[in-house]
Formats: sequence, structure tokens, C-alpha cells
Amino acid sequence: MTQVANAAPTASGIVPAAAGDGVELEYWRSVKESNKPEELNAYLTAYPNGQFKALALARLAAIKSGASTATRTLNAGVDPATFTDEATQVTEDQIGLDKNKRRDVQRRLTALGFDTKQTGVFNDETRSVLKRWQTARGYPSSGYLNKNQHKALLAEIVAGPATASDTSQKPARRASAPPPSSGPAPAPQRSSSPGDAAGAAFVGGVVGGMMGGMFRR
Repeated sequence: MTQVANAAPTASGIVPAAAGDGVELEYWRSVKESNKPEELNAYLTAYPNGQFKALALARLAAIKSGASTATRTLNAGVDPATFTDEATQVTEDQIGLDKNKRRDVQRRLTALGFDTKQTGVFNDETRSVLKRWQTARGYPSSGYLNKNQHKALLAEIVAGPATASDTSQKPARRASAPPPSSGPAPAPQRSSSPGDAAGAAFVGGVVGGMMGGMFRR
């Protein structure tokens, strides 16, 4: 009876066969999103040189650093092929990234915490940052992009810069002052009192009496 070498049970209790990429792929799919290190270590034991070894190690590192929950949230809705399809220079060229789109990739990476210069050129620094982003997300880390990875990056929510309409506030309206008058200012009116009125009546009476006497003569 032929024994299967390097056999280890999957999370569902299935023992993978030693040969056949299809069996390994199914095994990896059963544990790739697991938060249990023992299940990922079981895959590494069954396939010490497997094609998903790097992803398994990256997943283990993410679990150890406590980032597994955030990774699962970020990867929600991502095409499963994104976790398995290797990206190369050829796949990146197929996306058709011009300088502006490359700058947008660099801007998004920086906004997600993977700082890089926004030059629109994918130099060695950008390649290294892309590898760190791919490793953190559980994608094959080659430093290049393919269509699925590019789509996943664009789908991630980044904190956009505040716009002028968000930060500027309208100045408070100042109370409008009355328009200046073009003519001279009116003289202040003197307030009349009972004493003033009586004095004027007395003077008027005296003058009237004198004038009446002159006409009678």
C-alpha cells in the first residue's frame, strides 16, 4: 500500500495528497483566511516548498502582529484570484498605467500608511512599498501590480485631503453702519424750559406797551 508523504489534515479534516497542484490549491483555499496559526502551520508542514508558502508565512506574521482582523476587513469583496495570481512587469503593463495613474497609486499607498514619493515613476522605492502593501494584504508580493491587485487598491478607502470648502468658513457679517450724510450736521436743538418761556413773554409785553404808547401820541 502506497503511503502519502507529507500528509496533514486540513481545517475540515481532509488529508491532502502529496502530488497535484489542484489538491494543494484546494488545501490552501481552506486555510488561507484562517486566524488559527496551527492551520497555516499544517499547510506548511504538508507543503514545505508549496507555491503558497510565502502567503502562509505572511498570514502567520499578520496574525502574530494582531492585524488579521483588519486584513480580513480590507479583503472583503476582493476577487479570490487576487490572493493567488502572481503580478509581473507584463501584468502591470497590461493595466496601461500612465504617469498620472502611477502617481495616484503612490498617493493611495501613502494615504494607507505605506509612504512613498508621488513621482509617477515606479522606482525601487515604490517597488519595495508595493511589496509591503501586498504582504500586508495577503497578496503575492512581487512589487508589481496586476489588474486584480490594482482594482483592490482602488477599492480601499483612503482619507482624502480636506478641500477648501471643508476648511474655510464664511466670515461673520458685520453690522452695516448708516450711510454718511453729505450735508452739514443739523444744529442740536435747545430744550425749552418754563423759565425761558416766561422771560420771553415778559419782554414781548414791555416792547408791545411801548409801541402802543407811541402810536397813541
